[in-house]
Amino acid sequence: MRKTELLEIGCLEATKKMLKFSKKEEKKSRKQRLQKKMKMRKFEYEVSVKICKKGEILAVSFFRIKEMLAGQVQPEIVVFLNKKERTYLSYLPREAKWRTATIIKIMGYFYGSFYHCTKREWALFRKYFDTECSRWTPLKVSSIRSIIEEFQTDILWDRIEERRRQETNEWDQVMSQIPVLPKDWERWCRKSAITQHYIFYKPERKGEGYCSRCNTRVQGILPKHNQYGICPKCRQRIQYKSKKMQKRIIHKAECTYLLQKFGTNQMVIRKFNVYAKFHQKRDFVPEISWFETRRVIVEKDFSQTAYYYGQYKDGSYRWRESLYAEYHYDFEGNKGTLYQRTLFSLNQGILKTSGLYELQKNMKMVEPETYLLYRYHCPAIEKAAKAGLKKFVIQSIHKKSRLPNHRKLMGILGINSCLLKQLVKMDGGIAGLSWLQKMKNTQKWISEDILRYFEKHNISTIDVAFIENQMSPQQIYHYLRRMEKESGLPVEKILTIWRDYLSMAKKIGENLKDSIVYRPRELERRHDEAVIALQEIDTKQRAEELREKFPNLEKVCREITPIYQSLKDEKYAVLVPQKIEDIIKEGKALHHCVGTQECYFDRISRKTSYIVFLRRQEELEKEFYTMEIEPDGNIVQKSKDYNRTGEDYEAAEPFLKKWKKNVLKKIRNQEKNPTKTQVTLWTAELSAAYKDHVVMRGGKYQGQYLSDVLKAEQEAAA
Repeated sequence: MRKTELLEIGCLEATKKMLKFSKKEEKKSRKQRLQKKMKMRKFEYEVSVKICKKGEILAVSFFRIKEMLAGQVQPEIVVFLNKKERTYLSYLPREAKWRTATIIKIMGYFYGSFYHCTKREWALFRKYFDTECSRWTPLKVSSIRSIIEEFQTDILWDRIEERRRQETNEWDQVMSQIPVLPKDWERWCRKSAITQHYIFYKPERKGEGYCSRCNTRVQGILPKHNQYGICPKCRQRIQYKSKKMQKRIIHKAECTYLLQKFGTNQMVIRKFNVYAKFHQKRDFVPEISWFETRRVIVEKDFSQTAYYYGQYKDGSYRWRESLYAEYHYDFEGNKGTLYQRTLFSLNQGILKTSGLYELQKNMKMVEPETYLLYRYHCPAIEKAAKAGLKKFVIQSIHKKSRLPNHRKLMGILGINSCLLKQLVKMDGGIAGLSWLQKMKNTQKWISEDILRYFEKHNISTIDVAFIENQMSPQQIYHYLRRMEKESGLPVEKILTIWRDYLSMAKKIGENLKDSIVYRPRELERRHDEAVIALQEIDTKQRAEELREKFPNLEKVCREITPIYQSLKDEKYAVLVPQKIEDIIKEGKALHHCVGTQECYFDRISRKTSYIVFLRRQEELEKEFYTMEIEPDGNIVQKSKDYNRTGEDYEAAEPFLKKWKKNVLKKIRNQEKNPTKTQVTLWTAELSAAYKDHVVMRGGKYQGQYLSDVLKAEQEAAA
């Protein structure tokens, strides 16, 4: 469609008949509104339609009655349709814009609206679309829009289907070239893909049974239900099952891979989920089934194109290309058995420079897609696989290691031929390689037992870098073994504790060159002692900072001690802290904020309130309750661990009442009008908290205003 030719068709203005019709509609609606006393104007016809045809193009213009009455002669939209070419285009005259969207996207939904056009135009539209609507009625004319919408929707779906057809045709062309399954596929699945096998026997004939793996009758067995044994014919591990006690067995899916030649210089990796069922009705003969889930086309350079069987956009299930083939590297999660009979011929061709054939010889389960994808990004892994370094290859895939490209494996690994033989002999991984590299660099020999120990526990030179300057590998080995026997902890945990201990010892200021320090006998105990010492250092530093801010605080504590630490009984006692460190330790021990918030220290220095400790007589050194009190002995707040208050405080309340009376008595003896100013200061702080709307962030009173909590505590204590 040419846009200039479309605009010449002549549907861009309302005709005189259309304007005259709109005025008639206005008169009808006015009468209807007066008769039924309606507030809103309602027209019988909402939209007037103008239809023109030029050649194969049909132009349909839509005018709203309300807009024509307001003087608007341009249509809201003009839709140009070409049934022969199956195309459409919309034009908005008021905005002078072209749109390719459908009519419903532009005009929106209008339910219950009647459309008007002349009988001649209706006949023209009906003839163009070959519709069954013959008679001219308002309801039939209103179907103009739905017919246009259906026409546009059909064109859209045709375009979508064509795009999908082009996409799926490429996939189907590739899938049509997939080779057929080997003839012995079912037999191989029963023997090798299924890893759990059974011997079924009758209790009355215990000497013989049926082996599900070799599919034969066996004799000379001594079975017991659910016990494991060895099949006397195929020599594989089996489980005995009584035919009377077992009704059926349904195996979970087993993963297996089939590698086949594809095209000239390509290969396909086919992934299957294999299932096995055993039922009493079929005399426990295995029913083998499989479901193919993934196909990967591998090029000569080991680049991959993956396909999977899944749901397509139209809801159908089919083979489709996977968008997530790059770098998934889930070697362990997708491991499966590998069909062996096609590997030798493939190894003469595309797999010759891969190393997969040599790698799978030492492994029962393998994931060929992940390995070949890693081989594509890291070609040096081929030499490691061919050398038999199975563990090193797997760890490199997991860590996505980037190995340097070198002509020889020794250059890739950074070791000599003698050390390479040792690495292959102990099937070493990345940890073992790091120790061999250290041997080469330092020219100091490490025994094979020590290397195997480090390899077993995956301890690399990086893991012991914190101690390598003080201890040799032999000393580290003996120390770890001794700690392992004494503590019973795993080696990985011991290394973590050891590293943390030395880090804390350095902060404390201990001599790390002394063997007693860096090689302690009781590692866990020394670690805990270092934690406490480090906390004390932090406490001292914090205390010094607070002393600079509040120089008179400790003097105030000493002055009030005779007043507030005078009463004791058989169960309880109240102690006054003498140093800032005492308050900080109390807060850390009970996990509350009294040692961290400076407002408490500020109040003590200004003699607004004091911090005292409630203790049990049996355990005076152990933290029990922390209390904030006013100078007259009134308890403002109290809390034990994690800002809680329990029933044990209620048991101490009788003692605290006696204690408060004793405090007031001592204060009266010292001065006639005690602490009037201090109480005023405390009241001022309460009012400030009320004005600032301070909310409790945790603990028992979470979400409540601080002023309300303190006031309630004050009233309860009074």
